[in-house]
This record gives sequence, C-alpha cells and structure tokens, in this order.
Amino acid sequence: MMEDGLKSVMDKVLNAVRKILEKTDIKSIVNSYLQKEYDQGAEAVEVQFDFNSKRNEKNLDTLQDYTFDNIKDMNEEIANKMRKELQEASMNLETVDQMKDRVRKIMNVGENRIKAIANTELGRAENFGRLDAAKDSPLLLKKYLIMTDDNRTSQLTREFNKKYGTPEQAIELDEAFWVIYKGKEHRGQAPPFHPHDRDVVEFTQAIE
Repeated sequence: MMEDGLKSVMDKVLNAVRKILEKTDIKSIVNSYLQKEYDQGAEAVEVQFDFNSKRNEKNLDTLQDYTFDNIKDMNEEIANKMRKELQEASMNLETVDQMKDRVRKIMNVGENRIKAIANTELGRAENFGRLDAAKDSPLLLKKYLIMTDDNRTSQLTREFNKKYGTPEQAIELDEAFWVIYKGKEHRGQAPPFHPHDRDVVEFTQAIE
C-alpha cells in the first residue's frame, strides 16, 4: 500500500516536470534567445561586408524547433531516470536522505546537459545567422572556420581547423565542411559539429 502511494506521488511529480517545458512561455523564451543569437551573427557579417540581409525565417524556425525538441527529449529522459532511481530506493527501503542523494545526482547531470545544449545551440543559431546572411550578400563569398585554441579545444575541432582553418582553405557557401575522425565522418554546413564546439564560420570574398 505504501509503495502504491509513493508511486502515485512520483508519477505526479514527474508529470509536472514534463509539463513545465511544454508550456508556450518556455518555448517563447528559447525562441527569443535563439533569434537574438541568429540576428547578431547575421549583423556581424553585414557589418563586415557592408550590406543588408533578410532574415531566413524558415531556417530560424527549424533551428528553434530542433532546439526545443532536444530540451523536451532530455527532460523525458531525466524523468524516466528519476522514476527508476526512486523505485529502486523504495524497493531497497532507503531513507529519505538517500532518496534525495539519488535525485540530486540526476538533477546535477541534467543541469550540466542543459548548459551543454544551451551553449551548443546558441552557437548554432549564431553561425547559421552568419551563413544565411553571407548567402544573401550581393558579394561572392566563401566560408572557412575559426577555432578557439585552448586547453578545452577538442581534437575533432583541430581536425576541422587543419582542413578549413584559413581563408585559403575556404569553400563554397553551399558546400559542407567534413572530416573523417576515428573512422567516422563528421559534416555540416556550419558549426557546431559536436557538443561544446566553439568554432565560428567566417567568410572571405572570392576572386571572380
């Protein structure tokens, strides 16, 4: 009987957590931040090459939907893990403090993942704003990559930089950046190419 009561409480709590990110206001906040980064990326390219571009609303909508879906999927995964941990705690007759420790560990992981998603997706919005602006430019532009080089720079990022890290290595705007790393192909129109990727897509005027 006590287990049934605990399960009922668990279900109510987990369902409430799921519903938080389904509310329109949360989606609006996510969309607002992404739009701001997208526009800042586009504006930087406009200033660099002295022109005005038109926002690609379709691409921005796709970025916003993709990011929000990632957040909802992560939320569902964390909720399922929390249910499992609390069920195990109940079966093991653990104390309330032990249950809290289980929940705390899951939420710490969740917070770190939220930060990773936020940093990665905001970077994606900025880079695709830059790319869309470049495609709308009256100039003939090509793209390459700029790497942040420090102790957090991944080897995968360095592989991209070796291949595309200078204006002389620039490629057409519609081409994909790609490398083979550890036997797997990684590709994309613009960064990020992996979580925590801090690459920035840059442009140079092509010689006609």
